[in-house]
Amino acid sequence: MRVVDLLDRSGPLLASTAAQPDVAARLQHVVGNAYAALGELDKSIAHLQLAADSYRTHHGELHWPGIEAACDLAGALLRFGRLDEVAERQADVARRAVAARGANHPL
Repeated sequence: MRVVDLLDRSGPLLASTAAQPDVAARLQHVVGNAYAALGELDKSIAHLQLAADSYRTHHGELHWPGIEAACDLAGALLRFGRLDEVAERQADVARRAVAARGANHPL
């Protein structure tokens, strides 16, 4: 069994967490990063986008896990050469990170 096959089978687990948005967002984030590490662009971006959107919806734009998910999404887009989408997302992440943790935070 390959790791990507296990990730592809994670749908029921992800669906079972719908009533717990923070758990669902965290799992989406982890699965999205795993897909990115395996080079699965579309799946990675889809899961990272779901995580970032969920955190932002439930906690606002300054919620740190949401900023991290948005940062990972921008990183995946950059790594996969989707440069047309990166600049705006990176600017948004930087603005939110500065507002949440200050200009000297490493993110």
